[in-house]
Amino acid sequence: IAAAAWQLKRVAELVIDLSAGWLAIVPFVCAPEIVRFGTSARPYALALAASLASFRYLLEWQESQNKKTAAKYLIASVLTLHLHYLFGFIFVIQAAYLACCRVCGRRVGVGVPLAAAILLPVSMLPLLGVLRSSAKQAESFAHAVRPTFAQLLQACFPPAVLLAMGLGLLLLLVSARNPQWRRTRLRPEFVFLLATWMILGPVVFFLIARLTDQSVFATRYLLF
Repeated sequence: IAAAAWQLKRVAELVIDLSAGWLAIVPFVCAPEIVRFGTSARPYALALAASLASFRYLLEWQESQNKKTAAKYLIASVLTLHLHYLFGFIFVIQAAYLACCRVCGRRVGVGVPLAAAILLPVSMLPLLGVLRSSAKQAESFAHAVRPTFAQLLQACFPPAVLLAMGLGLLLLLVSARNPQWRRTRLRPEFVFLLATWMILGPVVFFLIARLTDQSVFATRYLLF
């Protein structure tokens, strides 16, 4: 979780502003899901750290086109997939982000996305036997209670986090006599990234759980 928090700090600095890094860590480490899965023996926290690192190095590579950064991105991406294969959904989000960058007129290199599209599936080949075994075991958890629309809203907008943010803003307004707001203008592709990152995973996993017998709509699988 400490590694994930550091990667989140760097992502916030790249996407929002240099002053947003440490502020992003506070709600992150206080979120009930982070407290819960950060103290779990299962690899969700490890996969979260790797997935955040993957996003960070993708954003850094997008700005610098540096080969070392590209190598770090590929390593973090492979680790993400191997630590928990359902966290591989982040690559759908990343692909959507790169497509948005192209639409917005920003330069997008094809080398790293192409390398990832080849390397990630190849890296999973030695694990095909394990994946087959996991798929068979997953059949035992099929036919679970289907998620509700209220649960989808809770997954996209966690009530505890929203409540804490609201109380924090209220406290700020009450305690500050003349609060000065310095609004940060986000680039369109970053607005798209944040919205997609927050909503796309829960919506897709919700639809899978509603339309099939796969019980994938769970907080632990959506921790990314």
